[in-house]
Amino acid sequence: MLIFKKKKPANKSPEIQVNAALPPDLIQQNQRLLRYIHSFYTIFYPRFDALILVDLFAGEDTFTLESGTLQPKYYLQSIDEDLFSKYIFMEEDLERAHKLKIRINRDYPGKNILIMEGSLDDNIDRLKPYLPVSGNDFRAAALGVLNLDNLNISFEQISKLSGLNMNLLVSLRLTLDDVNTPNYYCHENPGLLENFLGRSIDENEISKHCASNEIFYRFLVKELNNNLDQLGYKVSGHFFPWHSTLMEVPVCFCGFYSKTGAVKKLSNKVEGRTHIQLQMFS
Repeated sequence: MLIFKKKKPANKSPEIQVNAALPPDLIQQNQRLLRYIHSFYTIFYPRFDALILVDLFAGEDTFTLESGTLQPKYYLQSIDEDLFSKYIFMEEDLERAHKLKIRINRDYPGKNILIMEGSLDDNIDRLKPYLPVSGNDFRAAALGVLNLDNLNISFEQISKLSGLNMNLLVSLRLTLDDVNTPNYYCHENPGLLENFLGRSIDENEISKHCASNEIFYRFLVKELNNNLDQLGYKVSGHFFPWHSTLMEVPVCFCGFYSKTGAVKKLSNKVEGRTHIQLQMFS
């Protein structure tokens, strides 16, 4: 039986050191995810005995800078700060998963870290036994991170995560430019879009919502929030100013979703009075 030790609240801010060689959009993305993760920890820590971080798209553990040096991703920083009782990293690509295992075994021996290889469907189906169950005088909370650079998760898969009562942190960063236009999702690969939406989409909606990169992007965010609201989540999401060579949209979305009452408190802690509140039902 695993013994979960309660951690002390982190004192330092989990910011990635800015390196000018790292693309600005990735710097922003990592810093923002770290702020959300750190805020989740400090808010949930007093109320729960065990906190679990689940990254559903772990990918590469580092970025290669133009200088040739490596910059660690946000989840490695959370391990360095000992924020969670357990870490679960999912990765479909076997080569990336193997590299991540080598890094974890080398740098974090003895840590409670599980790496799950295989398809996202299979990994989600196998996830439940690895999550500690709350009961009596023991309470556990899990945070699932969905750092999306594609519509590579379906509404059905998100529903399964909801069934596990998992809190969710979602960052939506699509490649949308002159080549990768909404037409790819609306006409060339409509199945991918419909799986993400959890419903079919007709030509009238396509004409309305796929007219430009930004209109399409905001449509996806609104649908995501509506779907999670229907699943019983309290929703807090924000659009942030964004300048990226990969996503020709002036904003990027990041949202926290929970079935607890901590949503607003966490959101305010992350961005304070400077955030741009998402009006998702307008």
